[in-house]
Amino acid sequence: MAAVLLDGQPDAELTIEAVNGRAGLALRRSGQAIAVVGIKTADARVAVLGIA
Repeated sequence: MAAVLLDGQPDAELTIEAVNGRAGLALRRSGQAIAVVGIKTADARVAVLGIA
């Protein structure tokens, strides 16, 4: 998903952020968040991805 959204976008960046108190990713274009992924883990594995 991120590769498709970032492809050809020189002003896009993917950063690690806190999302609802947990690890997550933010996709930003021109400094504005356009997508956020929250990650919930269980037993050192990804259990839930919340995409907004």
